Amino acid sequence: MKSLLFALGLGLVFVALPVHAKPKGKLEVSVAAGAKVKVTALSGKAFTGKRTGAIYALKRMPAGLYLVAVTTAKAKAPFTRLVLVRPKGKTHVESRPGKRPAPSVILAGNRVQLPVAVKVISFKDSGGLGFQKAWREGRSKRRTLHMRAGDPKSLIDLRGTVDHVILESDRNPSVKDHFKRMLKFGRGTHFAIDWDGTLYQLADPREYTWKSGRRGIGVDLNNGSVDYKRRPGSQRFRKIMEKRGEKRRLFKGTIHGRPMEVFGYTNEQYRTLHALLEVLIATFPKVRADTLRHAGKPATTTTIMRPTPAGILAMYQVSPRFWGPGPGLEWARVLKPLKGLAAAIARHDLARRCTATCALDGRCKAVKKACTVTSASCQASVACKLHGKCTARAGKCVVGTSKDCATIQACAREGRCVAQKGRCITPDAAACKKSWACRNEGRCVAKKGRCVAGSVADCKAS
Repeated sequence: MKSLLFALGLGLVFVALPVHAKPKGKLEVSVAAGAKVKVTALSGKAFTGKRTGAIYALKRMPAGLYLVAVTTAKAKAPFTRLVLVRPKGKTHVESRPGKRPAPSVILAGNRVQLPVAVKVISFKDSGGLGFQKAWREGRSKRRTLHMRAGDPKSLIDLRGTVDHVILESDRNPSVKDHFKRMLKFGRGTHFAIDWDGTLYQLADPREYTWKSGRRGIGVDLNNGSVDYKRRPGSQRFRKIMEKRGEKRRLFKGTIHGRPMEVFGYTNEQYRTLHALLEVLIATFPKVRADTLRHAGKPATTTTIMRPTPAGILAMYQVSPRFWGPGPGLEWARVLKPLKGLAAAIARHDLARRCTATCALDGRCKAVKKACTVTSASCQASVACKLHGKCTARAGKCVVGTSKDCATIQACAREGRCVAQKGRCITPDAAACKKSWACRNEGRCVAKKGRCVAGSVADCKAS
């Protein structure tokens, strides 16, 4: 067994990657008589299967995203779908004319089939909600969608750009109300999940929105509560919930240090969110199957790192002005199935495995079935920005000199500006007394390389 170490902030998450496990995924395509089927991975590798009647089946498929193209003599254009094959179980694609295909989302103009049957209404459907259409019709005074850097034309281009997904609550009775409000204020998102699990796609991620940022994809979850006891709007939302027969729990927690009590999300919303995030994880290799963490737990405050780190993020982790999706989002429930999928895909794709570790600890280069580092990748990594591990040595990023420590926030904040035995430490009390930790928190005494509170007088003086 080999392990892939995800480290961000002060949290550590281990994902086991058994390299030699045999793939167990199965792909079945329902085809018409005389149809020809071509299945290829995004890497270009072709896979062949066996046809039995109207079913074209492929067994022992590695987990990942595949392009299924079905051509017939009568059809003017081939039927194409990008399909996610999970590590276990069977994935079915319906390609026969006259039959309804499985629900899908649109990524850079490509239809990507969702792994479970959920109701999807896209901006291309009749009666769908879309920012481009609203802009052309003059229903939006401000432009909501913007071109990403490099103007990605294809999914391959977009895969190299997107590295995070931002989750947010809409604070409106329904997605339709939320859409109208976004048009009014010039804000936007790519996907919105209503209380009953209906997935609305409002824009193609080829363009970015104000909320998602230049490298992200936005997903808004319907939840009209803000702070149940302090805000009267939450009381009105409860009446709407009761009328619709919704089942939501109340959750207590803190965001940005502020205690709050809000409603959670429905089982139908979690089901749709899982299906969407699985597709996004499989499509975009830079999106980590984890969130920002502090002391091993999902962070409840805004990150200071810029650019925004990769992963599945809450809006409050990106901006201190927002609190959504709030303490009502059960992170363990969201992330647990995604980690297994990401590990299964990386198990058979070394380049993807290196992509996952690249931003974190600088292991970006694939060499002989392993991911190694370079000087440039170490200096660009999160490990360098947070812990001073900016020097490449023996295939790893380490703290080389005190110059590495001078670049991290902990140097100014806690006086940890000296390199010693592979880490950045506070050398003495003089360094502590000059630090932010002494002035604001009374930690003015050096102990075991860190600043701690030495006396009551230090605490009172802070």
